[in-house]
Amino acid sequence: MEKRDAQSQRPSRSRSARYSLSALLFCGECGRRLQAKVMRPARTLQWFCFWAKTIHPEVSVQVSDRLATRHVRAVINDLVRGREAAMNAAAEREFYRAASVATDQDVRGSLEREFDRFSRKLSRLYDMRTDDEIGEDDYREKRAEYIAEQTRIKAELDSLRPPAPIEVPDFEALTDLDSVWDQLPTQVLRDAIGALFPRIVVSRRTESSSNASASDRIECVGAWDVARLEEVSQLA
Repeated sequence: MEKRDAQSQRPSRSRSARYSLSALLFCGECGRRLQAKVMRPARTLQWFCFWAKTIHPEVSVQVSDRLATRHVRAVINDLVRGREAAMNAAAEREFYRAASVATDQDVRGSLEREFDRFSRKLSRLYDMRTDDEIGEDDYREKRAEYIAEQTRIKAELDSLRPPAPIEVPDFEALTDLDSVWDQLPTQVLRDAIGALFPRIVVSRRTESSSNASASDRIECVGAWDVARLEEVSQLA
C-alpha cells in the first residue's frame, strides 16, 4: 500500500511534458532533474528533488514553477538590456585572448625545436654507442639526462592549452523569445528556453528559509557557457 502511494506521488512523463520548464530544472545537490508536483488545495505547481531530500533530510531542493519561470524571464530581460555592454566586454576579452594565443604559439614553437634538438642528441648518442665511441655507463647517464629534458619539455607543451574562445549569448534569440513569450504554446516555449539554457540549476533550501528568496537559488546556465555547463553536468 505504501509503495503504491509513493508511486502515485511521482508525476508521469506525459504530465511533466505540459510544463514550460520540463526537463530543464536540475538539482544543485545531486544533478538529477527536478520532478513536478501539483500541490493541493491551491493547485500550485512545485518542482522538487526527491533524491536530495533522501541524501540531506535537513534541506529541501524545491521551487515553485511561478517563481522559477519569473526568474528565467528576468534573466532573459537582463541579458537583452545588457547586450551592448556584453558585446563590448566580449570584444575586449577576445583581443587579449588572441594576444595570449599568439604568445603561446611562439613559446610552443621554441619548445618544439628544443624537443627536436634532444631527439637528435639521443640519435647521435645511440650511434656513438654503436661505434664504441662512448662507454656503457656514460651512455646510460647521458641517455637518462636527455630523456629527462624531453619529459620536462613535453610537460611544458602540455600546459600550453589555448584559452577557450569567448562566447556570448544569442541576443537575437533572447530578444525574439522575450517579445513572444506569452503567445507561444507550452512545448514551443519549453524548447526555446532549453535552447538558450540547457540547464537551470536549483540549489538547496533549508526548512526555515523563505520561498520568496527562491530566485537567489536559481542559476540559468547558458548554452554559450560551455565550461559551466560541463561543470554542472558532472553533478549527475
